[in-house]
Amino acid sequence: MGKIIKREIRSNNAARGLVDAVIKPIDPSDINLIIQIARQSFETVWKLDEFLFFISNPNAWCWGAWFEKELIGYFLGLLVQGELDIVSVAVANQWRRCGAGQVLIEVASSSGIIGEMFLEVEADNEKAISLYTKCGFEKYGLRRKYYNGLKDAVLMKKKNT
Repeated sequence: MGKIIKREIRSNNAARGLVDAVIKPIDPSDINLIIQIARQSFETVWKLDEFLFFISNPNAWCWGAWFEKELIGYFLGLLVQGELDIVSVAVANQWRRCGAGQVLIEVASSSGIIGEMFLEVEADNEKAISLYTKCGFEKYGLRRKYYNGLKDAVLMKKKNT
């Protein structure tokens, strides 16, 4: 998982057009940048030690998308026996709808060692569900009141071939 990958995304500045995002593994030194993006993306944000658990876990599958020196998005997952449990994907506000989230998911999907990918997403988060569907995920279930005992979660999975 230690390699650096370049992928083209749309710039958040229309005059710039397409730009190269650098996709590389994230590590604990990136934690404050990850938390900033999480705060922009989610009503409830994990505590520092919860993020560190995922990033430092020996089964971590954690990538960041960077433009120049700016973290623009992240992907956190746990890989166990060929199955990847995606625990969080988020993109900075100013980089949404530019393709960074899709690129992060595609990088994970194309690793060659992941058989299936799983995730939960808020049932009313239509933009995220649309992104996951575009990336090949299918709905397979529902967890009632999964988020804070209030909001339902749609279960989605993708089989890599």
